[in-house]
Amino acid sequence: MGKQRVEALYTVLIAAVVLLLGSGTAGARFRFQADIASSMEFNDNIFSAAEEPASDTIWSFSPSIVFSEERGDGSTFVTFGYSKRDYRRNNDQDRETYTASFSAHRQLTRKTFVSVFETFTTTPVVRTQSVNFAQVFTQAGIVSQLVLRRETARLISNSFGGSVEHRLTPRTTLSFEGSVNARRFNSDAFDDSTETRVSGKLEYRLRGRDLIRLSTGRRFYESGEDMLETTTDTFSLAWEKQVSDSFRSRTRLILIDDTDDQLNVGRTVGSRSTQVRLGGTYDIDANTRLNGDIGLIFVRRTGDIGANVDERGISPVFEASLQRSFVRSNLSLQLRQSFNTGYASGFSTTFLGLEYLYQFNRDTSLSVGLSRSVSTSDEEGNVDTDTTTVYIRLNYMIDRRTYFSILYSGVDQTSTGVSAGNVTQNILIVSIDIFDLTRRRP
Repeated sequence: MGKQRVEALYTVLIAAVVLLLGSGTAGARFRFQADIASSMEFNDNIFSAAEEPASDTIWSFSPSIVFSEERGDGSTFVTFGYSKRDYRRNNDQDRETYTASFSAHRQLTRKTFVSVFETFTTTPVVRTQSVNFAQVFTQAGIVSQLVLRRETARLISNSFGGSVEHRLTPRTTLSFEGSVNARRFNSDAFDDSTETRVSGKLEYRLRGRDLIRLSTGRRFYESGEDMLETTTDTFSLAWEKQVSDSFRSRTRLILIDDTDDQLNVGRTVGSRSTQVRLGGTYDIDANTRLNGDIGLIFVRRTGDIGANVDERGISPVFEASLQRSFVRSNLSLQLRQSFNTGYASGFSTTFLGLEYLYQFNRDTSLSVGLSRSVSTSDEEGNVDTDTTTVYIRLNYMIDRRTYFSILYSGVDQTSTGVSAGNVTQNILIVSIDIFDLTRRRP
């Protein structure tokens, strides 16, 4: 079933590429760019392990070239890249990666826009792989441990997709998106995975100031020797009203149906949730914006979950952010309480984040980030986590083609539950990037 979905989207992508490339090159401007990046990394836990962390020094070298075509109705980019990572102590972790990518954007007619992309990556020798939590689980701020496999394997990753946007009327816009991300190994010791996403959206403007947005989507994810398949269907209806020049209100209804099929044991678990949210965006002044909403989520357990069958629950959900611009700096604060699907029957996450950027002068800037993410689930056997991360980055532009940076990143994660473990990791990366070495214009 998953293979049929991939083949169908691939057929659509190929047809779109032929259409875009066949639309002529009149008035096109071609450009060639080259990029060389190198870095030295000091990492005290290269596997993000909870026990017996291994430290190492890693040198990386990443050259790439980009061919681009730009014209009035769109652009096309073709990129070829190579990356090499050498470990001073753990030589079996050395990697070479080859990448080729293609992306194109075209305005086919006055009302229709099309975009496609394809990225192919191959790594001849790998020895580690992330623990296969569903991808939505890692998006909650969870640090996944790398697992050392019994043998080496070749990894091939392929990502492709596209989007279409069409203006039906001056007030109505219809759009569709689709993508596939597939990872394949030539060894049974590793777990293959495929993620497919499709979505559609309809927007209608009322009297030029109010907006009604209707969207729907499906995410299908399959992974591992346990044959885990996750299907998430989402439906959303939103109404945005321009109350004043500085305030836009927002009302949203979100329906989510999430199912995990464990085919090896014939077990299905999942959840169905309904979210009702009220909020908006308020421009306090020309340099300060407040954005947020608050609501309730109604959840019902589904599937083969024993005594918990048809268990229901109600909990609050909210999201708030504040952006403030100063003369030389920018400040951003985020706070959210969300319900995440895609792993067993779901879990809730509270996230608090702070980002600050200061521009010393035209060539030098400093950025700082601090966040805390707490994810919990009442499903027996799930892992609850409390993760704190920090980063500090100094950027210096040596000249208009050369950048130098120093980055520190640290994480402290505490976990409870089955197979849980605490993870601490500190990374220091010193890098230099030389780009746009040659140019050629017609």
